[in-house]
Amino acid sequence: MNQRALSMPFWCVGNPVGDPFGPSILDRLSSLEVCDLLCAACKEGLIALTASHDDNLVPWDPDQPEDDQDPNSETSRTLRELKKRLDAAGLPLAMITCDLHDNPVFRGGGLANPNPGIRLLAAQKVLRAVRIGHFLGAEYLTYWVARDGFETQFALPWESAYRYLREGLNLARRYIRDNKLSIRKGSIESKPNEPRGEMLLPTTGHALALTDALEEPDFWGVNPEILQHEAMTNLSPFVALALAAERGKLNFVHLGNQ
Repeated sequence: MNQRALSMPFWCVGNPVGDPFGPSILDRLSSLEVCDLLCAACKEGLIALTASHDDNLVPWDPDQPEDDQDPNSETSRTLRELKKRLDAAGLPLAMITCDLHDNPVFRGGGLANPNPGIRLLAAQKVLRAVRIGHFLGAEYLTYWVARDGFETQFALPWESAYRYLREGLNLARRYIRDNKLSIRKGSIESKPNEPRGEMLLPTTGHALALTDALEEPDFWGVNPEILQHEAMTNLSPFVALALAAERGKLNFVHLGNQ
């Protein structure tokens, strides 16, 4: 893979440009329409890679956690068509990440939710995202902290919260290894706040520390967002980049503005 390749993800192209206090401005596009725009950009030499949340590609139904494994499901049909168009354009989907923030069921957290039933649901969703990524040839799995956080420090079982995170990420790694899937690296994306008031992994340093506590630390790296999440801390994003690079864990960098 080109180490300097520019990627444009599905979630940016498909964003209807809204904010928390008002309606969306643009019409929503289907994942196939977004795919066509990305493929056109690839053919024009503007991008070399793409990436996606699972929910940007296909809808998720918590009552059908394995719909992607049913070849007759709408999910499988859409994924086959997406793969056909991406392959025809020569546009690799390099990274998959699991959406654990949009659905209201995860409002109290995903992998670190205090409710064991919700944690199980989150884990099932991550494994589904991994399978989707494998089907499309993804080499990276990203976990971003999403709603694993809190509004008040009294709301979390602190004696268990980070153990829950480790268990969820270790499960994903074992699933990838045992099923010999295409994903060769995991990446952790920190964020100090939003959508929760506070996050469990607010900085790249926190994410790097967590990688050392996982079963296979060498599998995991980080992907700082230098003009977004890192800048929210009022710390220099270049420190995060330098530290991650020195540790050999700088998988890729997110560029944007927020």
